[in-house]
Amino acid sequence: MKRNVLSVLAVVATVLVSSFTTKVDTTFYYVYDQVGTQTQLTSYSEVTTQPAAVAGSGKINWLRVIDKNDGVIDQSEFLTQFEIYDVVNDNLNLLSDESADISGQLDIKN
Repeated sequence: MKRNVLSVLAVVATVLVSSFTTKVDTTFYYVYDQVGTQTQLTSYSEVTTQPAAVAGSGKINWLRVIDKNDGVIDQSEFLTQFEIYDVVNDNLNLLSDESADISGQLDIKN
């Protein structure tokens, strides 16, 4: 009987502890290499800290992507965030045609 009660208490304690663990968002910064398609993750270099704003015009410099899952950004997650930033409704699918933005989310010059 005592062993059964201890087993039940152990299970309850495990469930309680696991219900209070939270996932931490992981932030990634991607610097556009200025070559390749803007929508492709392979066209960017990953850096660990937020890059400084870069002078220039008509180009995307870098953008921030937050991962809420496994701490790894794949092409699908990158494209989802890219589409959020791409507010100009055209078929070009570029960030370099957006309004200038240095909000901390991305750095675009126009």
